[in-house]
Amino acid sequence: MKWRVKIQNSKLLSRLNIKKIIEVLLSNRGLETKKEQEDFLKPSMKLLEQDFFEKKEVEKALKRIKDAIKKKETIIVYSDYDADGITGGAIVWETLRDGDGGASVFPYVPDRIADGYGLSKNGIDNIKKSYLGTKLIITVDHGITAEKQVEYAREQGIDVIITDHHTFPPKLPEALAIIHSLDLSGSGVAYIFSGLIRKSLNLRDGKDHLSLAAFGTIADLVPLVGPNRVIAAFGLAELSKTKRIGIRALLETSFIEKKKLTPYDVSFILAPKINAAGRLTHALDSLRLLCTKDEKRAGMLAEKLNRVNLDRQQMLASSVDHAKKIIGGKSADFIFISDESYHEGVIGLIAGKLTEEFYRPSVVIARKEKYSKASARSIAGFNIIDAIREVSDILVDCGGHPMAAGFTVETKNIETVKKRLQKVVEEKIEKKFLEKVLQVDLELDFASISGDFFQRLEKFAPFGIGNPEPVFSTSKVKIISARVIGRDSQHLKLHLQADKDGERITFEAVGFGMGSLYDNLSPAKTYGIAYTIFENSWNGESKLQLRLRDIKHSDA
Repeated sequence: MKWRVKIQNSKLLSRLNIKKIIEVLLSNRGLETKKEQEDFLKPSMKLLEQDFFEKKEVEKALKRIKDAIKKKETIIVYSDYDADGITGGAIVWETLRDGDGGASVFPYVPDRIADGYGLSKNGIDNIKKSYLGTKLIITVDHGITAEKQVEYAREQGIDVIITDHHTFPPKLPEALAIIHSLDLSGSGVAYIFSGLIRKSLNLRDGKDHLSLAAFGTIADLVPLVGPNRVIAAFGLAELSKTKRIGIRALLETSFIEKKKLTPYDVSFILAPKINAAGRLTHALDSLRLLCTKDEKRAGMLAEKLNRVNLDRQQMLASSVDHAKKIIGGKSADFIFISDESYHEGVIGLIAGKLTEEFYRPSVVIARKEKYSKASARSIAGFNIIDAIREVSDILVDCGGHPMAAGFTVETKNIETVKKRLQKVVEEKIEKKFLEKVLQVDLELDFASISGDFFQRLEKFAPFGIGNPEPVFSTSKVKIISARVIGRDSQHLKLHLQADKDGERITFEAVGFGMGSLYDNLSPAKTYGIAYTIFENSWNGESKLQLRLRDIKHSDA
């Protein structure tokens, strides 16, 4: 892997103190002015008071909601089935359900297989049959591409208010109102819009809805900058002390006892369990877990989601192995795979794994008899949704973001789509983007790593896309001891030493997924390492350790 070290001048390094290092890290994140730096290091809830949506659209939406409540019409909150949609759906539904206006409001979570993604004709028909008197649908985390579906709802006498954050299609649906922002996640849009609903209806504050917005925002992997950073930072604090029975049960089944949750806990431990139901069974169980007030039911639902997630992990591992065998040793700028064995609930995860390993844009299709579902993931520098829209004339539908997207295609057209997408990729992708590059903030000596320095680093959290955890490099490092750890010896544990002005400074380091490097390490050689810094707490004691991102010989 190639490293791009932004600051590595040895003369400059000798003059760097903690204050200077922090200034470099801020500059590396494009934060140059004093105000930009203060806003970043001291995020404020005031940033969420800005106007995210078009004023006329908000006015139309609020008026229609008021009219529906007054006329006792049934309102359906139609959410997406992923963690961002489920948390956002919970926010909007609880806002209207718990209000003093007596709204007749019900949640609707689509079935991934029967209904498909987002607003669908089948979903609308189900709502008409199950919820008599429905006159208003409020979408959460989808709808911006549902031109035909919104038209169908209108033909059935149902108005649609769209709340979404996905990229605009060439033509917008003719919805009653569109509440949209690219600066927020789907749950973030729901949180801000619900605040406007509460203000309009004179409702009390929204419980711990900020914690749900943070959960969805982090789970959806949107850039944690600006308003998303505010939601994540303050919402995580609320999530850590939540009184929601369902989330507490989820924490217990995940063996998380931390008083301070991190984005890692949400992204890699909690959110996959919320997502698992929508992938393999039905995401309504996830919504029930978030909103239940019954402890026994919360425990049962949490255990159920845990079991479903284990099934999802096994299915994913098997499918990824299958896909890698198809790819073999082929070298191409683009991965496009379809197979009847792939479950459409995990094709996005398969594509993500392939993109991560081969560092290529990937499309994975769950092939069916007539219509097939596809999920795509991309690499930095290549907009996958723009590429997909260039072949949209032979797709049933498509939508998504620059880095993650999806589409439906008639099975008979899969090979045509493949050839045309390959041509788009060949024409538009730059070769420099196909080489994985590790962005390193600056070269650091071990002497600079201290408790005080780590406390300053923590102010950069929460980390995520748009605000990566600071990565450092150190050269001429010796390995004092090494061993492999974990199941199948897949991880690496090292005791490292670097000299500074005659002083020997040591740190323990862990390299997740680096166990295969063990046999090639030697105490007689020196190495360059790239790493992040974390605090490891065990049995009441805490110490700073390094989390390796890469390791190579010093002369490499």
